[in-house]
Amino acid sequence: MDGKQRRAEAVENLKDVFVANIYKPGADKTGKTTVGFEFEFLQICDGSFLKNLFHADLAKTEDSYKLDNYAVGTYELGTDYYDVIEMATPAMLVNTTDGVPNWQTIAKTIEVWKEYFNVLFPKNYQMAITQFHITGNTLTFDNMVTALNNDLQCQLIYLPEADVEAKHMTLDPIQLPSRTKITPDKIKLAVLSDLKEKNNVDGIAPQINIQVSSTTAIKLLMLGTKHDDLKGQTFSDEVGYLKKLVNLHTELLKTLTSDIGDDEKDINNPSDKYIAAHIIAYYLTSVTGIPAEVRAKVRQETKVIFTEQLRKPLVQKRAKIARKCWTYTHSWVKDVAHLWIKCTPFTLIDGLENPNNVVEQIKILAATDLSNDSHIKFALENIGAQLNYDEENKNFIKNVLGELTNGSKKVDRAAIYTAYDYNEEKYAEDGIVQTKTVFENAKSAFEYYQTDYGQWARKETFLPDLSNKELVVEIRDSCFLNTVNEAWKDGNIDCKKV
Repeated sequence: MDGKQRRAEAVENLKDVFVANIYKPGADKTGKTTVGFEFEFLQICDGSFLKNLFHADLAKTEDSYKLDNYAVGTYELGTDYYDVIEMATPAMLVNTTDGVPNWQTIAKTIEVWKEYFNVLFPKNYQMAITQFHITGNTLTFDNMVTALNNDLQCQLIYLPEADVEAKHMTLDPIQLPSRTKITPDKIKLAVLSDLKEKNNVDGIAPQINIQVSSTTAIKLLMLGTKHDDLKGQTFSDEVGYLKKLVNLHTELLKTLTSDIGDDEKDINNPSDKYIAAHIIAYYLTSVTGIPAEVRAKVRQETKVIFTEQLRKPLVQKRAKIARKCWTYTHSWVKDVAHLWIKCTPFTLIDGLENPNNVVEQIKILAATDLSNDSHIKFALENIGAQLNYDEENKNFIKNVLGELTNGSKKVDRAAIYTAYDYNEEKYAEDGIVQTKTVFENAKSAFEYYQTDYGQWARKETFLPDLSNKELVVEIRDSCFLNTVNEAWKDGNIDCKKV
């Protein structure tokens, strides 16, 4: 079978499995739920206009519509960290059994998408040029858009010219965008290649957003906690932060479930206390990412204004020595238990079968003196130490803020902190102290069930409450989805397959 035939077959499979099942407003959702995908599938080449642009929205379809205030009706293309191109899809309808999605359908859909991407954008793109008669000798962004529009029967439209903002900056000071504007004409000519390894994942990496009940979310959380595939791997400083979060999560669960009998730990029918323990452990772990998030926001804001200074060799040298200041840590909270639950714990609890019973168990468990448990204390200090700056790092931050305050571009640095509800004194404070402080605050919120507690993880991670007390979760990696697919069949979970 030649390249054209393989492409035609891949497109037909995609139409049958995905396109035909895209949710449309007014469609009957009885016995179904919505599932949307995000695929990282191409790499930005060195020297490309898009190089080092982080989370830049580039093109999308206009047929936007919403489901319960949750946008589901567009294809969207943009950049992500590590110079990758990511596509978000519209939501498709998937059959459910007792509210549980058909995991086999979701897994099959991902395989069909991956096959399509692999056929359309193979490792040897020169072969693709020959097979598909694509104009030019390189894969450009516009080549990609043209192919996607043709195959998906959609109309991706370039977004208007936009300024480079804080969110578009990577946290590495050496990797700075070389432009101040994002323009459609230049986006079209950006050169791309097949996807390289990112965060120990080789090739096309999907994330799966699913609308589920609280009960299903809790079971996914329990499965994700059991599915720890981080052991035995080597880690960079950044991925190492995730390992530290996973360790805290594990130690919290050990302590909180130490007196719970095996009969209460059945994932198919967990006790209210076992559910409460998982909720506390998951959200207390997520909360520890707040100091890292705030530091990231401040660094991004300062970098936008400090770009010209950072291009100077001496400043770059200082920045390189002080790399710890710029380590990308704050996003890893989404990967705890391989699951990103996109709501507050109180929304999650409210949708459970026995919310009042779970609340009572949460209050009892949260009253435990967790932070003085030797294992938990060590885990918290390990995370906080990642944010502890030595003198080189502290001096670099001081220099950056000094330039912002006194340099040619006058900036009220207090305003930068105020924007993130984080003052300068706290920012300069010890990383371990910060981590323990947010941990204790969140623990108190659970103990007294303070539903108005300010922040439980990254602020943008929470979606509006959906109707029918459902919420959205994101399965973060296909490895975990494969585990779910193997273990959760016919409404029953076989933990031996986890």
